[in-house]
Amino acid sequence: MLLAATGPHVTAPGAREVSAPEFSAPEVSAPEFSAPGRGAGLAATIRAAAPGAPVTDISAARTVLRISGPAARQVLAHGCALDLATMPPGSCAQTMLAQCAVILAVDGQAGSPTDSIAILVRSSFAGHLARWLLLTAPEYL
Repeated sequence: MLLAATGPHVTAPGAREVSAPEFSAPEVSAPEFSAPGRGAGLAATIRAAAPGAPVTDISAARTVLRISGPAARQVLAHGCALDLATMPPGSCAQTMLAQCAVILAVDGQAGSPTDSIAILVRSSFAGHLARWLLLTAPEYL
């Protein structure tokens, strides 16, 4: 089982809708922009692709913790009311985990060795959640 904190990830929502002829989204590689401190690069890419569109880098708002392995969902079930076993790859949900508001993003099949769940939590709660995961996970190792 792997538990890793990858630091703040980037969310840069646009404040206006644009149609396909007006805007063509650039292909953005996740590793290129998802590492800590890379929010400015993503914001610049979006600004260049959509001049005039408001872009705000809020990458410091959330920290991403990732838990993976066949028992990942069982570990999270200790502090989460969702039925994680039914969440398919590519799905996400907003819920409470260990008394923290989180967004869970599923990257694998439940119970498989490659199952992986990204946990997006407000940066101010990341330490508490990481400690909770470390206390909860040992019985599944």
